[in-house]
Amino acid sequence: MTTDTAVKNINKVTLQGRLTFEPDTYTMKNGGMMLKFNIATNQVFVGKDGLEKELTDFHKVTLFNSEIAESLMRDGLQKGSIVRVEGSNNSGSYEKEGKKVYTYGVKAIKVDLVEAGKRLSSEEEMHDF
Repeated sequence: MTTDTAVKNINKVTLQGRLTFEPDTYTMKNGGMMLKFNIATNQVFVGKDGLEKELTDFHKVTLFNSEIAESLMRDGLQKGSIVRVEGSNNSGSYEKEGKKVYTYGVKAIKVDLVEAGKRLSSEEEMHDF
């Protein structure tokens, strides 16, 4: 077995994107707050046809740090907010109707609110497709 540093594993994720839904807050057994939210990130690339294209990916994010979660909610975290997330890829599975379902997401250790989302009026929300 070698001690070469090139063989070490790294599981580090940094994403910046926009919340696609309102964040969900949960109270943990220890009384702390947990946040779950989804963000969308975009990649721009040039296709084989020479035209610029955009690809959107969606990421499920979970944050277990109560202090950061409470601060984000106070500062206006909401649908449309832009956040920078640092953490690690996380996977899991569970049984549903006799079939194994696999889940993938990001376990956040740090989340910065880059830009608070714009609160829509109820009329604007009805037309937000």
